[in-house]
Amino acid sequence: MPYLTLIGLLAAAGLVFYGLMVWVFARTLLTPTRMTDGRALALLGRMGPADVGLADVAWQLVEMVVRTMGREEIFKSWWIPAAAGSARPDTTLLLVHGFADSKIGALAWLPVIRGLGVNILMVDLRAHGEAPGPFCSAGHYERHDLLEIGRQARMLWPAETKRLVLLGMSLGGLCAAAAVGLDGPEPDLMFDGLILDSPPADFREAVGAFARMMNMPGKWIQRGGLALARWRTGSDFASLRLANSLRAAESLAVLLIAPKGDPYLDGHPSGRLGELVREFPGMRVWQPECGHLLAVATEPTRYAEEVGRLLDAVVG
Repeated sequence: MPYLTLIGLLAAAGLVFYGLMVWVFARTLLTPTRMTDGRALALLGRMGPADVGLADVAWQLVEMVVRTMGREEIFKSWWIPAAAGSARPDTTLLLVHGFADSKIGALAWLPVIRGLGVNILMVDLRAHGEAPGPFCSAGHYERHDLLEIGRQARMLWPAETKRLVLLGMSLGGLCAAAAVGLDGPEPDLMFDGLILDSPPADFREAVGAFARMMNMPGKWIQRGGLALARWRTGSDFASLRLANSLRAAESLAVLLIAPKGDPYLDGHPSGRLGELVREFPGMRVWQPECGHLLAVATEPTRYAEEVGRLLDAVVG
């Protein structure tokens, strides 16, 4: 009957449309728009350390050969040494940017962090900026990259990396925590401390929150997109939850910066932040009155104080 044929055609068209939307959503998660030099100059007005007042600093572009995923890949990084006579010349902060950003975006942290007298190493996450890799995997492959970069940093600058601390921003925080969670047993830990600025508690929940804010397709498409992304990369997003990584890093000094206006980490006592605080009572938590990743801009003095306390705990 004609109407049955029409129903069949509409159903087939609906399935095709659903499949297309799932593919587009998964692609958005796996291949974020890269923050290239040109895009960074247009959006942020900067391209490198010299554009944030470091023109007179002898910073270096260092190519690190990372052996992960069965092949060698080159990650371009920026090494910014501490100023002569600095308070912490043996301490290095490894800065890890967020989703769809790059080390150029993380330059916004330098005016605050440099004042702490530390060395700074900046890298691009896989599939971001100048980094290799076709896909972002929310920490699944990135944790291996960060561990390898940490190893090479200790070999290249042994005196400056006696204390090596990760500072991860947003998705970079989730990746940094995953790297710490993958780290070896004491006393052979690669990283000595962990600073998490606005990290999502769970990548899947962060995807849902972002989709709601952007009025993106409904839950069925989000779930399908996440499933496709998981299959395409081999990532187990559930195992990469922030709490799972922190359980393997309980011996480290950890600072969690959780802005009260951050939609990606529920700050209510009964929410994700409350769960983390109860499970990890030794973790230092600061809740500034601002939005996602804005603490360094809205409260730079307090930001430096909180990071400095964490570094003192690491050095001590």
